[in-house]
Amino acid sequence: MEKIDYTLPTALPEHLRQIEDRLNIFFDDLSHYGNATKASKLAQLNYAWLMSQRKRNPGLRARWELALAQFADVLEAAAFARAVEGTHKPVYQGGVKVGKIKEYSDSLLGKLLEANSKKYAAKQRLELANAEGETFKVEESPTVVARELAFALALGLQHAGQSQQPAPDVPAIAGEDEPQPFIFVDEPAPSDGSELA
Repeated sequence: MEKIDYTLPTALPEHLRQIEDRLNIFFDDLSHYGNATKASKLAQLNYAWLMSQRKRNPGLRARWELALAQFADVLEAAAFARAVEGTHKPVYQGGVKVGKIKEYSDSLLGKLLEANSKKYAAKQRLELANAEGETFKVEESPTVVARELAFALALGLQHAGQSQQPAPDVPAIAGEDEPQPFIFVDEPAPSDGSELA
């Protein structure tokens, strides 16, 4: 009996290798600048093609989100440096530099505390009218409140017989699903003639 080799070729066709190389440049630039338009220009990739691939390709979408998370880390590190470590500002007297002072950003420190400590987190308030003159207040994350309301409304509609669909299965935490592997969709993309892909 003949043995069949199921391994994939390690070398991609040249045009796919070029796209992969440019995608690597794109994601590096996206994690550095946080701007998809700028990153697509630097990588010489068509922005419309990237957006279409992002919509239908879970692997590319996961890489995109990772690059933006890395950019957020860069921003947070810069905010931390300004808020906690301070920045040097020159001091002038009579037009002559006589020294420097270290300035700290209280507003950035407050934002960092809100983001990283429940004790300092800003409370979100949501008031809903359930009967004339009556309200109830919720002091939770707007995302959690929206999920709970959507679930309650779906159950209410189902109970009232207005919907034959079952209530949605709402995940406890957004993004619980594992990212899918990156898959190339090899197709011609809209191009203005000067860009690859």
